[in-house]
Amino acid sequence: MGALPFAILRRAQVRSVLVSDAALLAARDRLWEEFRIAAEPAAAVPFAAWLAGLVPGTLPCLVLSGANTDWNPQL
Repeated sequence: MGALPFAILRRAQVRSVLVSDAALLAARDRLWEEFRIAAEPAAAVPFAAWLAGLVPGTLPCLVLSGANTDWNPQL
């Protein structure tokens, strides 16, 4: 992470949370099953954290991305 993004996050008092591999894979699968979003596993981490109740606030913004995956969802 660069100096500027780190400074912005530090000033905003952002905190990191951890989720298990199983939780992020379950979140990735749920994104596909319910929303047809094919997210790469690392991109499903914010969603997994939200599902686990680890994201504060009443209306959080989660950023998801995809395409960097070798996963093939079952259609």
